[in-house]
Amino acid sequence: MIGLSGQGFEALSLSLALARLGLPQHWERGPGASAPPASGLLPSNAVHALFALGLGPWLKRNALPLTHWQPPGAQALPLQSAGGSWRHGAPWYAIDPRALYRALIEAWIAEGVETAPLALEAPRLSLNAAGAVPRSLGWGEGLASSADGPATARFFRSAEGLITRLPLPEGRVRWEAPGGLAREAITAALAAEGYGQEASGLTWHQAALAPGAAVDSDVALGPGLHDLPFWGGQRLAMALEDAWTAARFFDARPPAVALAGIAHHRSPRYARADAQLMRLSAPPPASLAKKTRAGARRLLARLAPEWAQGQDDDLYRYDVRQRFGEGT
Repeated sequence: MIGLSGQGFEALSLSLALARLGLPQHWERGPGASAPPASGLLPSNAVHALFALGLGPWLKRNALPLTHWQPPGAQALPLQSAGGSWRHGAPWYAIDPRALYRALIEAWIAEGVETAPLALEAPRLSLNAAGAVPRSLGWGEGLASSADGPATARFFRSAEGLITRLPLPEGRVRWEAPGGLAREAITAALAAEGYGQEASGLTWHQAALAPGAAVDSDVALGPGLHDLPFWGGQRLAMALEDAWTAARFFDARPPAVALAGIAHHRSPRYARADAQLMRLSAPPPASLAKKTRAGARRLLARLAPEWAQGQDDDLYRYDVRQRFGEGT
């Protein structure tokens, strides 16, 4: 019997994955009444995980495939090769995370999940610990007032982290920013990038997740082991990856063995995701030597975009249908 605690994307996705594999489970509380805060960006590794969970058809119907992404201070990089294939085996998508949460719940209900009783002394997998620091996300939604050409995810630096612009289906747009940024600062930053008119028509929301900890007897997975921010898409991507990877662990091993090894197995993935987001959000270098190196990297990325894209292939190409954690 596999015990679960938590109500976010992590627990919902894992319960669905266990049900798809026919594994008995006890989920303490079931899905939440509303979607937790999450980014609307699904990079390729998250898309691979969603296909493994069976939501590939939903994704194609309800999300916008992105053709380019533009990191801070660089030109837009193509997500498709010259031959038209997706660079990382799957496209990036821009979605409404609330719609994704509802789709996961509908798939979970369709599986007819039955929660069996769990002994008090039985260990559980805790997916509701929120990390050591509070995390929050601000997002604004509205109509796109400027046509940027190809469907491009754009990233802009701020003192608190990255501000992201995501084009959505039907001519809409979603902006995301760290929740610690004041609304006026976000609006000013968007205006400075030429999006003042668009910013004036956005409806803004904010949600926070307080820090928490797993029960001492529980095994933590996901946010209990990482502090990935909401912006950038990798916090949600790791939740979806965790679901299928952990479910396969339980499918191939006795529960006690799987509980003992899954956190150790997933930790390298969290570290890689964190390193990638740190590179994107790092402030401009101050020393001349660091400025020179950064300038050389930008020039190389401009002259050789294939090389620039390849720097994160190990993160984005990851496919849970073929691997356990870091293994093959």
